[in-house]
Amino acid sequence: MDNTIQSYVAQFQEDGFLHIPGFFTEAEIESCRRELRAMFAQQNLPAGQEPDFLRLGRQMAGAVQLAKLEKVSRLLDAVMGEPSELFMCQFRNAKPQGKSEVYPHQDADGLHFDPPRSIAGWISMGSYGPEDGCMRYVKGSHKKGFTPDAFGPLPNPNYPSDHEVVVPTTTGDFILHHCFTIHRSSPNRGIQPRWAMALTWCPQGAERVDEAQWAKKYGRHTRVSPHSQRLSS
Repeated sequence: MDNTIQSYVAQFQEDGFLHIPGFFTEAEIESCRRELRAMFAQQNLPAGQEPDFLRLGRQMAGAVQLAKLEKVSRLLDAVMGEPSELFMCQFRNAKPQGKSEVYPHQDADGLHFDPPRSIAGWISMGSYGPEDGCMRYVKGSHKKGFTPDAFGPLPNPNYPSDHEVVVPTTTGDFILHHCFTIHRSSPNRGIQPRWAMALTWCPQGAERVDEAQWAKKYGRHTRVSPHSQRLSS
């Protein structure tokens, strides 16, 4: 493992998230944009009417292959600490002035991997700041395991806002976060849509349990997210 990746692993383990500016090139991101625009054109969707969410598979081969690049796999295996596999690939579109707020939560509750060992990735497809509803993470929150008291709408006296880190991004930035890291995004109050690729990795061969097993083992009565389906390609 080279020194750069070692430093990434150390930061991820300490903070529960990792922001790498410019990890993907403009050309790599533009290829995904073109593929998305072509798909939306085939569906006769005008600009501004693109879906808020789209699960990707064979119909977006370029995006999936971007997530499977060697530099991505090498980084994920190192951060995971074992061989990883791409579980899920999604397009996310937070529209300006829309209902795009995502409340504080932890991903583990919607995935039900046992043990909870998944890592989420966020590929920024533009330049987005606080006014665009960029990602926000609670630094170090992954070390505490499940912390449901911090979930839900704000203000919440149990939400550790003093440890929240706002993460503006530019095109090609890559963010990773642990499944126990509390995170959220505020409403997009800007003038541009916030496009991103949202991905999930798990250890190779990782198993998921049903809601009853999850509740019995972790004391958490939560449903598997309807969006968390294994990659179809």
